[in-house]
Amino acid sequence: MMKGNQIYQSFQLPAQQPNLEVRQVLQQHNNEQFQDLEIIEDLGFFSVQDLEDHITQHHHQHPRFAAVLIVPPDKSMVLCFEHTTISLFESHRHGLQGGLIATSSSGNINNFIRYLAGMVMRDWGAQLQGSNMVILGLK
Repeated sequence: MMKGNQIYQSFQLPAQQPNLEVRQVLQQHNNEQFQDLEIIEDLGFFSVQDLEDHITQHHHQHPRFAAVLIVPPDKSMVLCFEHTTISLFESHRHGLQGGLIATSSSGNINNFIRYLAGMVMRDWGAQLQGSNMVILGLK
């Protein structure tokens, strides 16, 4: 995550453009670590339920994957699904926390998404509705 923040800062974006899309980062940055990544899906969600349903369905088909979730207007986080575990990584501050924010059982996706929605509202005054999620895979 620290490396990701360094790469982001190297783009020297204007203040009125707080986020890049994942596709832009993969195309713009010539980094060996990114060359092995490909975008499997790039989706927008109109409701928290849509997000939960898609994650649940994708996890049933692909028990191991990573996704970048961008919450408007300018927050991003990484969700990692490793068979029976979900982990949320995020580099913005949450009180005294940063980095690994939460883990849960993959059988508990609905409560994990509820926690995520509450965290986004509590810490940023934002909502998951209108978020974008990019599912990544290895080439």
